[in-house]
Amino acid sequence: MKKPATKAAKKPSKKPATPPPPKPVKQRPDPIAALKPLTVVATTRSDAAPGQVAVIPTTVLPPGPYTITATGLEFNDSIMTLQHWQRLMQDLTTSKKRWHTLMADTLSYGRRNYGDSVVDSTLQQLELGLDDVRKSEVLARLPGDILHSKLISTEHAYVIARELPDATPQEQSKWAATAIEHELDPTQLARCIQSGEVLSKEELKEKSGKGTGGILTIQGIVQTFRLWLTNAGGPDALRRLPRAQRTELLTLLTPITDLHTLLTTSK
Repeated sequence: MKKPATKAAKKPSKKPATPPPPKPVKQRPDPIAALKPLTVVATTRSDAAPGQVAVIPTTVLPPGPYTITATGLEFNDSIMTLQHWQRLMQDLTTSKKRWHTLMADTLSYGRRNYGDSVVDSTLQQLELGLDDVRKSEVLARLPGDILHSKLISTEHAYVIARELPDATPQEQSKWAATAIEHELDPTQLARCIQSGEVLSKEELKEKSGKGTGGILTIQGIVQTFRLWLTNAGGPDALRRLPRAQRTELLTLLTPITDLHTLLTTSK
């Protein structure tokens, strides 16, 4: 007798899998608040000791409409606008006219906020020309109302800073106003400051050598050299210059040293 077929037990139905909780959405950090300091280690200086490098602390900056590179400008088309381009044109024009003033402001800001050692290290790595650095350093001594005046040129401001390094701001401002009032060019302004008074056009021509063939005298050259040496900080300051700047200075002085050697070795 056949046994009645038993119904197979029903397997318990599987519960649908519980979906995993959604991953939290990461908030994009503020690019400015997330800036991290970097250290750029790079030098091509020939006088660096073995294993010694020049370091300049810098910062990661968000991309801008353009980037100044060692060979030109690179533009970011996704950000660059007509207004950016027009501002760039204005900045380039200003930098051409006021390059030494801009550098003076930059050096002053760096020394005031980061210290002399950082500024000197940066200048050493960039190997800027000796004349450019010295001129900017001299300009940086001036009060802001003279340095940033729209009524006188950078050359006028440099003459005032060079000829009157120990004068009061009032005395320096007086000569800036004198240059404007009498329409003096930088050379004429220097002659007047050296004389301590405003010279007539005839006196200025005489002191500048006009009317006498424009012949310079060795006495005038020596006087100018001594004035330059004083403004440069004296021999001790020149000895502390980076090697690249000392090499440039020696090259400029070669015609004088060659003449000195010739005269001392002649019978």
